[in-house]
Amino acid sequence: MELTGGYRAISYNGIPVISDRFVEEDAMYLLNTKEFALHQLCDWKWLEGEDGRIIKQMPGFATYTATLVKYADLICNKPSGQAKLTGLNGASEEA
Repeated sequence: MELTGGYRAISYNGIPVISDRFVEEDAMYLLNTKEFALHQLCDWKWLEGEDGRIIKQMPGFATYTATLVKYADLICNKPSGQAKLTGLNGASEEA
């Protein structure tokens, strides 16, 4: 399977199987990304101080700061439709 940037990947039913440096070497996650959605309270917003100002000068410095926030969570709408396989290194554990 050809991916963006000219890379190739192993695929299963047209879905690429990719490695991730944050997943253990003997594990595999099977995720349906269509079941994940970003739920947000509002769009990006500047925080205002008590005086109603957005930009504040740093005391003793010729610099200014402002805080931009977005309150949101990535939520899985169907957690039971996801899976994690472990013990894929081929070695069997002995008691």
